[in-house]
Amino acid sequence: MVSNNKDFFDQSLDEIKLLRFIKSNYDPNSHYLLNFKEALYYKEHLLLQTELLNDNLFVAYRKNPSFFSVLTIKQIALQILTALAALHSLNILHSDLKPENILIQSYSPVAVKVVDLGNSCFLHDHLAPYVQSRSYRAPEVILGNSYDCKIDIWSVGCILA
Repeated sequence: MVSNNKDFFDQSLDEIKLLRFIKSNYDPNSHYLLNFKEALYYKEHLLLQTELLNDNLFVAYRKNPSFFSVLTIKQIALQILTALAALHSLNILHSDLKPENILIQSYSPVAVKVVDLGNSCFLHDHLAPYVQSRSYRAPEVILGNSYDCKIDIWSVGCILA
């Protein structure tokens, strides 16, 4: 459910358009992207229906750090990079990758989904000077330089570290 606030509502409408665009080009399930079902407007609230997922990586790590073996981290990394390859092939920047935006679909076998495209944009859009959460922000963004899809890769490195 999206907060009934104009800024959040507008951002969610943009996210819905992106999710539909992605789904029209790729199978979200085979590319580790959120499987968007539909959007509903009910009693002045916007509802997004998606697949049911588990904890995000931040919560999962706090609950059970021993789950994150080297093998598990490698599997998660491959899945995140597969999702990014799909997004980047469509000229979409995620621009807010962080552990909270990677949800666990399955613990065994390990499967994750990249979610929250609310800050995503097309490379040809006017790129905002403020993107990415501070702890996962690429140097070019910090310095106010131009940036591209490489900022998502930087964020992946921060997550894995």
